[in-house]
Amino acid sequence: MLMKTACPTEVAVGEVLKERYGDHIYIVLKTGRNSRWTHLIDIEHRAESAAHRRALPFKLKTDELLLRLSTNCAREVALEKLPKLPTNVSARRCMLPFVLSRRSERYKEIARDPTQSKGWQRIVGLLTFDQPRKEEGKQPEPSIYGDTFEALLHKETRRKRILRYCEVSGISEDTVYRTFRRYCQQGMTPAAAADDYDRSGGRDEQRDWKRRPGRDPKRRKLGASARNQEVRRLLELAADYYFAFQYSKGKRSQKTLKQAVSWIQTTFLKDRVVYNEKMEMVELRLDRRVVITVRQLQYYIYRNYSYEERRIHKVGLRQYLLHERPLTGRLRTSRGPGERFHIDATILDIYLVGQVLRTKVISRPVLYLVIDDYSAMLVGFYLTFDPPCWDGAMMALANAISPKVPFCRSLGVDIREDQWPASRLCETLYADQGEVSSVHKAHPLITYFRVEISNAPAFRPDLRSVMERRFGIIPAIWNSLVPGIVEKGSFDRGIEHPAYHAALNIQEMRRVICYAALSYNNRLIRGYPTPPEMVDRELAPTPLNLWKYGTEVNGCGRHVDVADFQAKVMPTTTVPIDGKGILHNGVHYACPTLSLVERQAMFRGQKIETNVEIGYDSADNSSIQLHGLGEPISCPLSDHEIKKLHGLTYLEQKLYKELDATNRGMTEEASEPERAMTDYNISKIAKDAVSKTSAALRDAGMTRPDISDMDEMRHIEQSAESALRTADGCSKKARRTTRRNKIGASFKKLIKKVQQGVSLEDPIPQELYDEEGDAYEDSESRGNVTSVEGGRMTAKDLREKRARELLAAMDA
Repeated sequence: MLMKTACPTEVAVGEVLKERYGDHIYIVLKTGRNSRWTHLIDIEHRAESAAHRRALPFKLKTDELLLRLSTNCAREVALEKLPKLPTNVSARRCMLPFVLSRRSERYKEIARDPTQSKGWQRIVGLLTFDQPRKEEGKQPEPSIYGDTFEALLHKETRRKRILRYCEVSGISEDTVYRTFRRYCQQGMTPAAAADDYDRSGGRDEQRDWKRRPGRDPKRRKLGASARNQEVRRLLELAADYYFAFQYSKGKRSQKTLKQAVSWIQTTFLKDRVVYNEKMEMVELRLDRRVVITVRQLQYYIYRNYSYEERRIHKVGLRQYLLHERPLTGRLRTSRGPGERFHIDATILDIYLVGQVLRTKVISRPVLYLVIDDYSAMLVGFYLTFDPPCWDGAMMALANAISPKVPFCRSLGVDIREDQWPASRLCETLYADQGEVSSVHKAHPLITYFRVEISNAPAFRPDLRSVMERRFGIIPAIWNSLVPGIVEKGSFDRGIEHPAYHAALNIQEMRRVICYAALSYNNRLIRGYPTPPEMVDRELAPTPLNLWKYGTEVNGCGRHVDVADFQAKVMPTTTVPIDGKGILHNGVHYACPTLSLVERQAMFRGQKIETNVEIGYDSADNSSIQLHGLGEPISCPLSDHEIKKLHGLTYLEQKLYKELDATNRGMTEEASEPERAMTDYNISKIAKDAVSKTSAALRDAGMTRPDISDMDEMRHIEQSAESALRTADGCSKKARRTTRRNKIGASFKKLIKKVQQGVSLEDPIPQELYDEEGDAYEDSESRGNVTSVEGGRMTAKDLREKRARELLAAMDA
């Protein structure tokens, strides 16, 4: 089957044709629907100047030209149409309004009105010099469709007409040919005939000047040297010295052009130098063969360094990129909600008090925010006292993927699902090389959930303005309504510290942020390009509306199990099990399984230690996640812990323990005198007792107390104590009568009765103790053992003697 040939049916004057597989470009000068011939000219667009252009009009058969424009044509002669000429002459000659130009006023006027140029006047004369003038004496309007222009297209008549015009006008033949060629090659317009003075002068070319161009200086003897290779090298060194900082970078450390020229003169252009003994220069004579001026150096810098390079050298790359670079492109490139999340942390400008210790100011908390790139919606936050780190960022991301209804309910805020529908995991997490810059900690997030992590370049917050501006917009909702806010001048001299006004604790601050997040998600985003579909639905560009609309159109992200996500990204540690439970951070947590309860018993019985792996949240100590037993198991605080300590942050818990330890230490320090006094008094009593006992032993002729009858003496002491208690229990009258008599006589009678009862009654079996304190049964006949004759006292006599001594001491 033959291929169908697409062949154009006509061409028009002024159309631009190009070789399909070559570089030559032609412009149509004259043709027509029924014309047998079509005249063209090569525009010679690669020629460096007019002196290198030699092309003249030539003609082709119209049918042959149309065949060469067809798709089924030989490769060597194939042509194709271009929409326009490669260069626009009028636009090229126009001058930018903000650029300094040294063009004359006449040439500026010609650029604005090309009909005033000499080239156009020559074309007008060449086309109309032999035509009659109008009634007003003006020349007739030139036309490219008349016979005069066609005579210039034919080789046979072109030179004849040009010579005739040269005789009339007095212009040289070369000038007329050059003007006519320029007129045809550049579009056959008045601007095409004008002179190409804008292309003269060798722009952007380096020249080795033999003599200095320009006029001589008026206010100095020597002018700047011609810019040859040596001078350009010196100017290059001076420019490098001008842009360099010797000690520190800054506006005040910037060198001037005069200093750069002076450095060149003292380093390379000195003819004679005299130094003193301190090597200080006291005389300098310059070599005047080469003269460098400030204006010459300034011109060299402006010619060889772009504005961007000059500003970067002057203010630094960081300052230029952050504050001075041109704003191009688009910042938000996400397809829909959930594709990319921004995450960052900041220290809030507010002081908080403790949840339990409300009289103590804890510190300024750290707030993590997670912002969706497409809708700018606040999808999650995390508040803690810990410094910014990877663990806090992951807890904020865990909050972003959690359902918000139960989360808000835990803070005491009741919402509907459609008020905060953010509960999905992103595809890309975008940060700033801070909290999310850890490589080894990111493995679980990348491996298990396939989340891509990207970080903005350092010192480029402008690339993260979606995130950075939220730290100014969201806190502004509560800053004027809560106490303890830190202002810009809060720490100036004479200003009261903002911590004195602190009143909120971290839990109350979480509720404040929750209400602020709900309010922010319904506020307008200024400057956001609203999609036409939202305008048609009468929806304003709020984060909540953009999230709902984007989810319908092109929702991204995915839902994941929150518990599984927390188990993978939460901070973990290994802790022991003791008798009270799982010990972590100084508090105990309940063991959820029987196997772990057995481990508690093993620790108490055999001191066998067991370690388990847990995951924890440093902003809430109410529970931990136990790993290693299948799915993570939540372990609440043990019953041994105080209930008021539930829900504290680790920093508050640490502060509580430190204050408790301080109170204990202060109490012990305060009781040191009392303890010392108690120890002294007890020691004094003991020393007095030792003295009395030693004196009694000396009087009895003994070296140590008798311990052979300790049991009988204990019974006597017990009987005496019971008698005293009975006496104390008598009526007041009996006590008055007792007071009238001597206490010693009554007690003597009591002792006698006791002695008679012991001697007359049957012996009572008593429980005796050996030297080690073990009880044993003694014979009943022990009480009937007679004393040994020979003047030695029996045990009974010794007891009576001790009783008498005791009574005598009481009477005294």
